[in-house]
Amino acid sequence: MDHDNHSYLAITLSPQSPFFFNPSTITAIHPSLTYRGPVGQLNDVHLYSIRKDEGMHARDDAVDALKAGDGVLHVEIQVPQTRVKRGGDEL
Repeated sequence: MDHDNHSYLAITLSPQSPFFFNPSTITAIHPSLTYRGPVGQLNDVHLYSIRKDEGMHARDDAVDALKAGDGVLHVEIQVPQTRVKRGGDEL
């Protein structure tokens, strides 16, 4: 994932959502959204991106539009986290 140039949104869909069986169609809600795929093996959570050069206003508009979407249960902005590898003596 390219967090320098994109913001990522994890969207949880209800099984009754019109987007559940074709999650890429949710991009029609906002023109800045790009479908990235499912999150792991979860069939109700999908990842979308928005280019950062479109501005925070576009991201916030997309989040608001998604939250109002039919069958959208949750929208979470993904924040990059640095992982630290533990040494063998810390276990």
